Formats: sequence, structure tokens, C-alpha cells
Amino acid sequence: MNKKSTHSLSVIPTSLSFLVITLLALGVFFRFANIDTKIYWYDETHTSLRVSGYTEAEAVQFLSKNQIITSETLQTFQRPNPERGISKIVQNFATEDAQHPPLYYLMSSVWMKWFGDSVAVRRSLSAFISLLSFPAIYWLCLELFESSLTGAIAIGLIAISPIQLLYAQEARQYSLWTVTILLSSAALLRAMRLKTKESWAIYAVTALTSIYTFLFSGFVLVGHGLYVAAVERFRASKISIAYLLASLATLLLFLPWLLVVVQGVSKIQTTTAWTANNMTLPDLIREWIRNLARIFIDWNSDSTSPFVSKVIFYLCTVALLLLVGYSFYFLCRYAPKQTWLFVVILTGCLGVPLVLSDVFLGGTRSTIGRYLFPCFLGIQLTVAYTIATKLGASLINNWQQKLWQTILFLVVSGGVVSCVISLQSEVWWTKYYSNRLPAVAEIINQSPNPLLISDSQTGDLLTLSYLLKPNVSLIVNPLCTNCGMNYPSQSEAFIPQITGNFSDIFFFNLDGYRKWLDKMATLGDYKIVTISPNLANMLWKLEKK
Repeated sequence: MNKKSTHSLSVIPTSLSFLVITLLALGVFFRFANIDTKIYWYDETHTSLRVSGYTEAEAVQFLSKNQIITSETLQTFQRPNPERGISKIVQNFATEDAQHPPLYYLMSSVWMKWFGDSVAVRRSLSAFISLLSFPAIYWLCLELFESSLTGAIAIGLIAISPIQLLYAQEARQYSLWTVTILLSSAALLRAMRLKTKESWAIYAVTALTSIYTFLFSGFVLVGHGLYVAAVERFRASKISIAYLLASLATLLLFLPWLLVVVQGVSKIQTTTAWTANNMTLPDLIREWIRNLARIFIDWNSDSTSPFVSKVIFYLCTVALLLLVGYSFYFLCRYAPKQTWLFVVILTGCLGVPLVLSDVFLGGTRSTIGRYLFPCFLGIQLTVAYTIATKLGASLINNWQQKLWQTILFLVVSGGVVSCVISLQSEVWWTKYYSNRLPAVAEIINQSPNPLLISDSQTGDLLTLSYLLKPNVSLIVNPLCTNCGMNYPSQSEAFIPQITGNFSDIFFFNLDGYRKWLDKMATLGDYKIVTISPNLANMLWKLEKK
């Protein structure tokens, strides 16, 4: 196939148009269907905590008074406080969570005040924002490939991408980040094409929006700079100068929050310390492959899944690796240099630094799906280009077109099936350690008058507040590892004064289980027992000896 024949057709075949419209409709439906089904997990509760105008330190101080409360009391820290406005929210993020710029959370605050504070409403903001990714990726494809056919297929792929769906239904900033990556990339290419002040101003605005959404946008913007430098052959051309001026404007406008980040770097290091946990190279590779597969298929296959399910998942993963590998080969072999260079840089601008950091310095950052959206988008663009070019080429044999039609059908079928399965589940891999909390709540809720004692972190307790029945009483002395406050629970097991006729007394996520056993042994008549092997080191019950 010669290079000329690889240009995708600008006219989209009727059958493919129907497929894309169907996928687009499914993508919209999937984003809002069962939006409140999955557990409102640790990170999302922190979104609501700070968007409501509270800090974690305030929650810890209140909960550690050793008083009996209910789950409804915990929910106080999940609802907007009318006395605390936008300035207080920004201040809270600056003091406790500087690694998350405030743009999305300010939008969420306004959204909750307008439409309510139910789980469905909170998540619907991300879902609505994610719809903008459809026109955004189409625009990027027009600028990058000059192909409406590639844009149409890219829309279809992103509409039913399982990982795109999961984060479109989460009250976090990642759907907005996806949109800003696409918009800033398309705006850059447009500015380089038009060479006007207005187009560079639009790029600066989109870049600023992106970095005020998520700090890792800095890697994407650096990637943009590398692309401009490579295309302009590291010369001080008009385009290079215009890019530098736009980037400088972006940096100056981001400087206030950058200073906040610098001042809070020690707290950020403490908050994100969990990402530095070491993982062996084979485990890292396994997670990289799994995340790549999740762009197209994901039915939460793990060690507990049926054997047949795991075999099918592994076979599909191998097929997807071959497809993605071939697509990058095809892109670099047949697309213009400026095209494939942009896609390769977008794919690697964040993925490569994270991979190198984990391999040589230790950590698991490169395995965290929500950090890898630039990489995911680069892969989706590459696959869309390859499929569109194969389907639109006039010089390939009929059987080859049939083959690529089949590949497209299988890819989108895998995405649709994955989305359908995901929508029906209460837990999923994106909820991480919160996935066991529904089982915890189910056991506690079976008791007629239970008391739950915990020194767990506030995020776990707030998650439980959505799952526990109103009759559940709680005594909590929560851990707070990043709010600058120290409590006895961090050094010794606190034994609360229990008054009341409770049918059962449960212990949840004890800090230093052995300390609790030793402390309870001094009481003589009681012991702590594990309720379920699946909830070992998480839930216990107090019983008489």
C-alpha cells in the first residue's frame, strides 16, 4: 500500500455512519445509566468533603470526640455548607490537597448547589462533561489526520471505551481532564496551521484550563513543546516564538497555584506516599498490559473470576496487543511525520516518565489507570486511524476490507459488552480498597441495634456512611495521616466508654490490630473475633469469652 492510498476518505459510508451513531447513542446512555449504582468510594467522599466546604482536619476533630454518632452525622460532611463559599473551598484545597487544582471542584460546588447533593447528581457533572470528549476528539482528528472518517471511528471508540465510562461516572476530575487534553491538543495544531494571535490565545486558554484541572497536564504541555520544537527543527521560527509566548502566558496565570503546590510539597508527598510502594517488574508489566486492554475491554477479570472468563480475557488482551502494536507500526510507516510524531509524543509524554520512574526509582504510578489518559487517548487515536485508513483505502482487496470491518466490529462489541457488565456492578477495580466495604456494611446492617467502633481513616468512614442503615451507632477516633493532627489512635488503641444496650459491637479497620488484642485482653471477659475470612484485617466482632 502506498502512502497516497492511506489517506482516509472524507465521506463516511452509510453503514459506518449508522454504526457510529449507534455507538454514540450507547455512549450517552451508558454514562447516565445506573450512575449511582457503584459504591461512592474513598476519593469521591473527599471530593464531597472539600466541595462542601470542610477540611479533613475539621472532620477528624469532630469525630474524635469519642461520642456516639450515626451515619447521618457523617453525612454532614458530604453536604454543601451554605456558609462556606468558593474562597473557602479553594483555601481548603490549598491547605490539604494542593496536588488537585480547584477547577473541577469549584464546578462541582456550583453543580451541587444548583441540582442537589445526591450521588447521582454529583457524578452527573462528570458524565455531562465527558460528552464533550466526542466533538473534541473529532476536532483533533480533523486537525491531525484531515479525516472525518477517522474522527467518526474515534468517536465510536471513545464512546464505548470501558475506562472512559468508568471515570465518566465518578465524581472526580478525570473526564474533564480528558476533554482538556483533547481540546488543548487540537487547539495547538490549529494555531500552528492558522498562525494567528487569536488561535494561539485559544491554545493558551485550553492549556490553562487543562493544567488547572490536573497537575499531570504539565507533562502534556511539555509534550506539546517537544512537538513544536521537533516540527520547527529547534529554530526560533514564528511558530516557535508564538508557542513560547502562549506557554509563558499559561505559566504566569498558573503561577498562583504553582506557588501553593511548592509550599505544600511535603504534604503532597505524604498524601501520595502510597504510589511509591514497590512492585516487581513482572507485576508492573502485567498491570501495564491490563490497563491497555481496559481501553477496549474490561469485565473486572481477577483471581476470583471463572476460568473461562479469564481465558477469554487473556485471549482478547493478546489480540488487542497485536492490534495496538500493528496500529503504531502502520501509523509511523504511512502517516506524515508531523502526524505520527504528535500521536507518539501524546502517548508517551506521561507514560514514559511514569514507567521510568517506577522501574528505576520504585513505585506504582505507571499502573494507576486514572494517571494514563494521555496514553489512552494516543492509543485510541492510533487504532482509529489504522481502521479508518484500511476501511477507506481503495487499493486493498475486498477480503482485507472484510477483515478490518470484522476487527472494528469485534473491538466495539468488546467495549459494549464490557460497559453493560460494568453498569450492573456495585464494585469495580476503580474503587480499589473500598470494594470490600459493601460486604462490611451488609454484615453490620443485619444486626438489630449495632455499635461500630473504628479508628479508620475518614474516607473509609464517609464511604460507610452511604451504606449503613440509620440504626447503626458509631464511635470513631479516625486516623488522619495527612491533615497535620495527631490522635491517640495513631500510637495506642483507644478504648471508648460504651453506654447503651447494643445487640452487637463491631470493630472496623483497627490501627494496629495486635494493640487492640492486647488491650482487650486486659478486660478479661471479652475477645475480638474475625467474622469472615474475606474481611480479615478489616472487620471484627466483640464477644464474651
